Amino acid sequence: MVKAPSLISLAALAVKRELLLGDDVIPYVYELPADLFDILLTCLPPLALQKLQTKMPFRDGDDCGSPDYCFENGRKRGRYGNFNTVWKKLFKTRWSGFTDQIEPVDWQQRYWEAHVQGCLDEAAELVVLPSFRGLISDINISDTILNYIGYEQQMNHLACDYSKLSYHCQQFGHYARCLRLQNALCVEETCQLLRESKLQSLVLRWIRFEEH
Repeated sequence: MVKAPSLISLAALAVKRELLLGDDVIPYVYELPADLFDILLTCLPPLALQKLQTKMPFRDGDDCGSPDYCFENGRKRGRYGNFNTVWKKLFKTRWSGFTDQIEPVDWQQRYWEAHVQGCLDEAAELVVLPSFRGLISDINISDTILNYIGYEQQMNHLACDYSKLSYHCQQFGHYARCLRLQNALCVEETCQLLRESKLQSLVLRWIRFEEH
């Protein structure tokens, strides 16, 4: 016999769909008790979690007792929820075999940086093909990557085009601190795509110079 879903799981599903498909975050979500809010966080895919955290209201008197809220970069604090722990879990789930020599402080930043790197690596595999024509920014991101961040087919009617590389660079490029670029992506268009990034390190691979 199939176990009936709990009220909490049904409510979390409804909130997730509203975050992914709606224009605004449901105001009452931020009024949930801390324990329920934390449960909600663990049920959200990256796209929904990102929207919820970005829209988190800042309130006078918010306590900054948890290190998860108080990064040195002055990121906006939230009243409830352990966002950083959830981002860490999402990162470890998606890149289970990857280990950093230094434990990241901000797992949200680390997640989206790795995501942008994955999108660029995938784009590079297409750009090197002799049959490639067109703009790098218009390259379609694979369903595998889109599914990881919580993209759903119903979202294809929205104004933003989640399937294009340009969307991922524009929305998440500012989280990038360290990236690797294949030779095929070392062009002016890539510079435009990553203009919002805050790169501290850039590794260029397979650079070849033409002989004269």
